[in-house]
Amino acid sequence: MNRTRYIPSIVMLAADFVACIATIYFKYTTREIMLIVLATSVIFLVLGLFIKMFAEKYLVVETMKDVLEEDGENTQEEDTDKDNKDNKDNNDSKKDNKKDKKENSKSTKED
Repeated sequence: MNRTRYIPSIVMLAADFVACIATIYFKYTTREIMLIVLATSVIFLVLGLFIKMFAEKYLVVETMKDVLEEDGENTQEEDTDKDNKDNKDNNDSKKDNKKDKKENSKSTKED
């Protein structure tokens, strides 16, 4: 899904940013910073993947069902409106046919 595609990377980068700032603030050595940021990246990438799977399974599917239901209702309303318009047009054409027949019969009687 396009909506959940970037969740793991956003979670990982946000956690790495916090880890980087914290390690610099507490004056860790460069090697310790690299190990902490690497561990943070791996852990939060996996966590982000779980969040993505959860979102796709429960949140996005329900949203898509709602969208499909709305589309179905709109289509039914459009079909009903179209049928009503067709029925009205058919009724108008029947009335016109009756008028034409009456006029034809009148003109035939006059002749």
